[in-house]
Amino acid sequence: MKTYKSRIGIEFFVIFILAFIVPLYFVISEKNLGILLGSIFGVGFVFYIFFTTAYYIDEGKLLVKSGIFIYETIEIQSIHTIKATKSFFRAPAISPHRLAIYYNEKNIILVSPRNEQEFISDLKQVNPNMEVMV
Repeated sequence: MKTYKSRIGIEFFVIFILAFIVPLYFVISEKNLGILLGSIFGVGFVFYIFFTTAYYIDEGKLLVKSGIFIYETIEIQSIHTIKATKSFFRAPAISPHRLAIYYNEKNIILVSPRNEQEFISDLKQVNPNMEVMV
C-alpha cells in the first residue's frame, strides 16, 4: 500500500488559525470554561482532519480517507480523466490546488496529494489509459 498525504494550503491554515483566535478572544473576555472546552474540541478535530487526510493506492484501488472516515474507494481502472483544478468546494483535500479525478461515468472526487506527479504516475501504472490534464 502506498500512502500520499494531503497538501495543506496556506489558505486553509489561515482559516484554521482565525477559527482558533476568535473563540480564544471570547474565552479570555468572558472567562467561560464551556466556550474554552468547545473551542479546544473543535480546533482539535479540525487539526486531526488536517493531518490524517490521505490517499492510498492498494491492489488496484484508490482509497480516499479524511479523518476517521474512509471517504471513497475507487477502482483505478474506472478512472478516465485527471484534471488540475483550483477549488474551495468541500472535498477530502486541504488545499485549493487539487486534482479532479473523474471515474465511472459521472463521478468526480477532488484530492490534493503533496507529491502530485508521483501520485499520477502510480495511478497510470495501474491504468495507463486515463487522460491526464495537469
